[in-house]
Amino acid sequence: MTQDAKFWCKTALCATEAIFTLDLLCSLDPTLIPKLFPAIKTFHSEVTEGSTTYPRAVLAALQFFINYGENVVFNAQAALEDFFEKVIGNLYKDPFFAFDAVTFLHDNLEKLCYKTLILEQFFPNLLKILAWNPRTFLGDFIEILPAMISQTTSIEMFHTLLDLPCTTAALEFHKRSELLAINPVLTDIKPDWVKSVDLMQKPENKPWFNFVLRAKGGQGDTINKLHILHSLLSSMSTHPRVLYTAESVLVLLRVFFNTVCEYAEYDLMTNLVPVIIERTSLVYGIQGYREEIHGILASQLLEIFKKHPALVVDQQRELLDSLSTPKNMEGREHIFIQLVWIIGEYSSPAHDVRCTTEFIQKYYETLEALFYENSMNLQASDSPIESNSVELVATMMSTLAKLASQCQNLIPRVILCLTKVSQQMNKSNKIGAEEKMIIRSRSTEYVNLLKFPDIAGVILSPPPEILSELPQGRKLLICVADESDCKTGGLSCI
Repeated sequence: MTQDAKFWCKTALCATEAIFTLDLLCSLDPTLIPKLFPAIKTFHSEVTEGSTTYPRAVLAALQFFINYGENVVFNAQAALEDFFEKVIGNLYKDPFFAFDAVTFLHDNLEKLCYKTLILEQFFPNLLKILAWNPRTFLGDFIEILPAMISQTTSIEMFHTLLDLPCTTAALEFHKRSELLAINPVLTDIKPDWVKSVDLMQKPENKPWFNFVLRAKGGQGDTINKLHILHSLLSSMSTHPRVLYTAESVLVLLRVFFNTVCEYAEYDLMTNLVPVIIERTSLVYGIQGYREEIHGILASQLLEIFKKHPALVVDQQRELLDSLSTPKNMEGREHIFIQLVWIIGEYSSPAHDVRCTTEFIQKYYETLEALFYENSMNLQASDSPIESNSVELVATMMSTLAKLASQCQNLIPRVILCLTKVSQQMNKSNKIGAEEKMIIRSRSTEYVNLLKFPDIAGVILSPPPEILSELPQGRKLLICVADESDCKTGGLSCI
C-alpha cells in the first residue's frame, strides 16, 4: 500500500468514527442536524467517487442519512442505490464487509423495507452475500428475506432462491477468472479452472451468467432454456460452497412460502402456482436436492390450495395441462400425487360455486384417461413397482370417487373404471401381492360407497361447516392416499 493510500485509509477510518460521534450528538441535539448534514454529504461524495471505496465510511454516512434525512428533506435513495449496486457487487466476498453490510441491513430493515425500494431492487446483489457465505449468514437472511419479498418481486424471488446454488457456482467461476488473470501460473496448475472460465466467457453463454449474476431485480423472472445454465454449471454440483447454499435454500424456501401465504394477494397466487409446477422439472442437479425441493413444493402447494380453494377453478387449464401428459410425471411423482389429491379435495361447490357439473367433468375426463394409461404402464413395467406408483393409483381412485360424489352422473363410469382397473391389475404378473391387495381393497371400498350417492357425497367430500365443527387437531380425511394409507390399503379416517 502506498503512502497516499495509507493516508486516505487512516483519514477514512477517523472520519468514520467522527460520523458516529456526530450521529450521537445529533440524536441528543437535533438543532445540529442542518449544520452538519452538508459536511456529511460532501464526505460521502468524496469516499464514493474516488478510485478506492471505504465501505465502513460509506455505511457510516448512509446511516446518518437514514437517521436524519427526513429532518432536512433529503432523499437517500441515490446514495443507497450506489451502495447496494456497486459497493456490494464489488465487495460481497470480503467477510468483514459482508458482516458490516448485513449488520446495516438488520439495523435499518424496517426503514429500508417501508420507506425505500432498495430491498426490492437489489435483492439479487444482497443474496450474493449469502451465496458466498451460506454457513455464516443463513440465520440473518431468514430474518431479512421477508423484507425483500413484495407483490412485484415474489415470482422472481422464487426463481432466484431455487437457483441460488447456481449463483454460488457462477460466483466461483468468476473468482477463478480473477485469480487466473492475476496469476497466470495457475493456468497449468488448475486446468479445470481454465475450462470453467472458458465456459463462462463464451459469447453464447454470457447471457445466462450475466442474468444469474445480475445486481438488480426486475429484469425478468427467469431465463429461457434454464436447463442449459444447469448443464454449464454441472461440474460445480459437488463443490462444498454450492452444497451449503443448497441446504440454505431449503430453509429459505419455507420462509418465502410462509411470507407469501400470509401476506400475498390472490392474484399473486394465481401467477405463482403455474410457476411452482413448472419449476419442479427445472432444478439444479445436486444429489438429493431435487427430491428435497419437490417435498417442499408439494407441501406448499397443499397449503396454498387449502387457503385459496378457488385456485382449482382459476387454474384448471394449467392443472389439466400438467396432468394430461404422463411423460411429465417422471421424477415428479410426488408433485403429481398432490395435484391429483388437490383436484379431488377442492373441486366442490362447497368450496366454489363455479364448480359446476361441466367443470367437474373436465377434470374427470383427463384424470380417467391418465388413470387408465398409468395402470397400463404399471402392468407393462419390467422394473419393480415403487411405493409412489401405488400411492398415485390410490390417490387417483380417491379423486375419481370424490368427483363422482359431486357429479352423480359420473358414478356409473367411476364404478366401471375402478372395477376394470382393479381386475386388470389383479391378473397382472408384474404387480406384487401386497400392491394388488391395496388396489383391490381401495377399489372395493369406493365402489361400495358410490352405490349410495347421498352418503358418498357426505363422506368423500364433507362440507366445510362439518369439518369446522370437529375438535381442534382432528380432521376428517376420507380417502386421502397418504403413505400409511397405501400400506394398509384401507380408507383413512382420522
